[in-house]
Amino acid sequence: MRLLLAVLLLLVSVSAHAAAPAEQASGPDGPTKRALVIAVADYPDAGGYPDLNADNDVPLIVEALARHGFADDATTVLLDADATRAGILGALDALVEASQSGDVIVLHYSGHGVRLTDDDGDELDGYDEALAPYDAVTAPLDAAITSHLRDDDLGVALDRLRRAVGPTGSVAVWIDACYSGTATRGTAPLRGRSEPIGPPADTDGDGVPDIVGVFEAPSTRSGPGEDDALAPIVVLSASGPNEPNREYKHFYTEDGRRRAKLYGSLSYALNQALQDVAPGETYRAFFDRIAARMGTLAGDQTPQAEGTLDALLFSGETVTQAPFYRVAEIADTAEVTLDGGTLNGLLADARVAFFPRGTTAPDAPGATLLATGSVATSTPTTAAVTLDSTATGDLTDAWVFVTAPGFGPMRLYVELDPSLDATTREDLALVVGDTPALELAADETGGEVRLARDGNDFVLTATRDGSVLGDPIPATGAAGPGTSAAALSAVRQRLVEFARNAYLKQVELSHDGIDVTLELVPGRFYQDSQGTWRMDTTAVVAKQGSGLWQFAPNPLGDDGELILDPDGTSGFVFRLRNRGAVDAHVALLELYPDGTIAQIAPTRDGGEYLLAAGQSKLLSLEESIRHARIPRTPLGAYVFKLFATEAPIDFAPILSSRPGERSGSTRGDGPLDALMEGVHSGTRSGGLAPPPQTGATATLVMEVVEAQ
Repeated sequence: MRLLLAVLLLLVSVSAHAAAPAEQASGPDGPTKRALVIAVADYPDAGGYPDLNADNDVPLIVEALARHGFADDATTVLLDADATRAGILGALDALVEASQSGDVIVLHYSGHGVRLTDDDGDELDGYDEALAPYDAVTAPLDAAITSHLRDDDLGVALDRLRRAVGPTGSVAVWIDACYSGTATRGTAPLRGRSEPIGPPADTDGDGVPDIVGVFEAPSTRSGPGEDDALAPIVVLSASGPNEPNREYKHFYTEDGRRRAKLYGSLSYALNQALQDVAPGETYRAFFDRIAARMGTLAGDQTPQAEGTLDALLFSGETVTQAPFYRVAEIADTAEVTLDGGTLNGLLADARVAFFPRGTTAPDAPGATLLATGSVATSTPTTAAVTLDSTATGDLTDAWVFVTAPGFGPMRLYVELDPSLDATTREDLALVVGDTPALELAADETGGEVRLARDGNDFVLTATRDGSVLGDPIPATGAAGPGTSAAALSAVRQRLVEFARNAYLKQVELSHDGIDVTLELVPGRFYQDSQGTWRMDTTAVVAKQGSGLWQFAPNPLGDDGELILDPDGTSGFVFRLRNRGAVDAHVALLELYPDGTIAQIAPTRDGGEYLLAAGQSKLLSLEESIRHARIPRTPLGAYVFKLFATEAPIDFAPILSSRPGERSGSTRGDGPLDALMEGVHSGTRSGGLAPPPQTGATATLVMEVVEAQ
């Protein structure tokens, strides 16, 4: 998805400095946090837009913002008929009027997006990007032109809003829509119209679309020097240029039956990322966590970020009140239902503690513990907790804190292509049924991965977007009924590998003493006169497009091995920092877009990798050529996951075997090894959860794209 051009124009002259940290949002002297949440799901038939599930996004965003100090009376929701073009512009006007210097503003939109014929000559391609309000129509052209909310309209409103809150405030824009999607091969609803409305603008009549340089286009600013009066702005959007934006199917179990619900992929990722915001977290770090989640939710689209990404989240605000949940129902003395569920990260085996209303944190001085328990089951919005013992006080108004995360069961839902013959279907159903991490999808809800046969090969595809997961798997025997045991084993391995990859992307740990960061350092690898590989970090080998480092893939030989050019090969290494007070054993994993997993550090010949408290370490070529990463196919988003723990973790059971890779680690006996063993074997009941305070994680995302 492409960002609104007006937003890009605003960003051209955004001040380079981050907003000054303000006081605590919940305090009487802190800034007011205001939000406008817009969602259009039930489009009128006459407008020409299909319905979406954008209404499901509203509670995700409102609830997540509420946990960060956005009060109910400072959050406006426009849903369906309230979200007309006039209604949205009116709400923006009201937001400008209500806002004061230093306020923190979030604008969220869920709905369709489209490209319209440019009306003022400020677009490179002759089209404006636009949002589709409730009353937008796709035809006739004159009505379509006036019924959408153009990027120019939004740009004017954002400019006024940034001026209203000033340089000590902040504005964040989250857009869960697309503007130039391509034809979809998947089954999930597409949030946008692939074909633009109207022809590209051609005001001079020469038959060529108007082309105006983005940076020369007219701006809505009132004059030079005004930037110092404007708030920093950060824009997060769901997908990149010419990418679709599809909805995400969230699976859960209720009343013993498997169910599914559709959400906007960005809205879902935002909700998840806002569950655990570290103090002092920047928008750049926040975006990395969102991008990692999107790599699992939406494999064929890459979220975008623009603006002052090194500013602190919510203008430096992280609420000092630790996130908590409320009691929704008390069934008996042994079971309590909470007002949060799988959407909030309350997964099976999460440990929780109950405290009196008003407790700031479970470890706050003088906090009175009322009860403890574990999450037994959860739906998207509720969690059933089994208490360890009878509560010492009334739990009706208790605040409930998560004291140890539960990561839920590692489970991948697999659907079998209808074209498979009966014998093959039976064989594959047995493979899925006998593997704890896999489950055969029911027809009414579908699965996450489809297994089909193409001639004498099995092919795995993601149902959401139709992308192929790895190379075809030979069925070994002649095409037709029956499949070899070796082929069935290979299918099982591929499915479990994909499940592990997706599972690890969402694992996040925190530790009071371990504070790790992960930084990508791009450069050109070359051999000096002695044949030693070196790295030139001054060479431009990649671009940081929309918040992510982007590399073109290096060529592969006929044997699938990377071709290293002695005169210069693009790639990158990592810089690790332990800003905490505890020495940490470090392991760095690479999670490929096709579902495979590799380990970067420690290498097999490197043994344990210890990062001392306060130490900064560059994984360089001098240590090992295997620490360097050479971008290669497949194309897509690569997630790098750093685990820093008190004891080493043995990742060996979950690593993939890839050409040219050597992976290994020192087997550890720390508490996280049980988690890794669970990821290796899978589980059908309960969840996987390490004890608290066992380690910390850091996430970084890089994208391999077609060479320009």
